[in-house]
Amino acid sequence: MSFFFVVQSLIYWKNPIQSGVVFGVLLSVIITFMFLSSLAAVSFWLLAFLVVVGLYKLYNYVMTTFVGRVQDDIFEYENLTIRKTFELVVFV
Repeated sequence: MSFFFVVQSLIYWKNPIQSGVVFGVLLSVIITFMFLSSLAAVSFWLLAFLVVVGLYKLYNYVMTTFVGRVQDDIFEYENLTIRKTFELVVFV
């Protein structure tokens, strides 16, 4: 799937849910930058992301503890292997 086809499907609303989400997020980012400074806008967006992650973690905790249904946590990195490609050397 080429980049041109993806952009064309977003612009022509071939998948209305996906196009609505993309354009809704872009509109809210534009409105945020219109009324706030860059630093405040980035801070609020990062705070909103942190709240969403916290609510997701709380949801998983409640579902595991009280309901007994264990779900995969998308923020766990147990199976992720990170290879060390370079070392940062700081001279004091």
